[in-house]
Amino acid sequence: MVWFARQLLAAILSFSLAVPAFSNANDQLGTDTYDYDAFGNLIHSTGTSYNNYLFAGEQFDPDLNLYYNRARYLNVSTGRFWSIDTTEGAVADPLSLHKYLYAEQDPVDGLDPSGHLFSNAAYGQTVHRLIGADFAARVPGGISSESIGGILDLDFGARGIPDLVDPFNHLGYEIKPVGSAALGAAQLGGYLLFLTMLDRGRNVWLPGELYLPPTAIWINPHAVALVSPPIAGVIIYEVIDEVEILGMVSAAIGYQLYTYVSTAIVLAPSGAI
Repeated sequence: MVWFARQLLAAILSFSLAVPAFSNANDQLGTDTYDYDAFGNLIHSTGTSYNNYLFAGEQFDPDLNLYYNRARYLNVSTGRFWSIDTTEGAVADPLSLHKYLYAEQDPVDGLDPSGHLFSNAAYGQTVHRLIGADFAARVPGGISSESIGGILDLDFGARGIPDLVDPFNHLGYEIKPVGSAALGAAQLGGYLLFLTMLDRGRNVWLPGELYLPPTAIWINPHAVALVSPPIAGVIIYEVIDEVEILGMVSAAIGYQLYTYVSTAIVLAPSGAI
């Protein structure tokens, strides 16, 4: 499973960093721009290049006037999917129980590329719990989700709860979904400042990078969290479901085929192949 996750993550990163730009009718690099409201309604655009991959990078069907989000079609004019969500959702996350909402009614902060649910929001607590359990099992004295007062055994309550703490090496970690690294760094900085100020042993607490979380955490048979090593103490994760996995693998393979064919076309006239 870990090998699969690493290969998948490498494929996703390769694809996302090397998606070919679209061209106009004269085979010139497209410079079109698009402005949308939060739910994807087009406000203004420039340029004339042919392009159906628009809001959030999803494919737009001009005949249906809908976006193809794999499991379902999205109507951006209503902010709703056309058909019911087959995913049950999570009781702890009431918005995930709604069968037609896009990105749990929060398109500014979230996306729903699979047409199922805003995965990071629905699975966040589970990811935190599983990483916390792994941290506590593998790091001597490792503490997960404890208040600063409890960590330092203070006589008074000190609010603030770092996600992970290594008390022997005086290191702290925060766990955040993709797109929230800056917030995690800010929160962790505040926690470490208070830990350093309140530590009776005058220890200096720093962002941790010694702990390496599992590369892949299977949340259920249909969803996996891909987890990065800590960067300045912040551990980033992205939850993808089986539809997204298949879509990303297909996209990565498709791009590789596109590269090979394009290279062959360029080299063939010169006799290099």
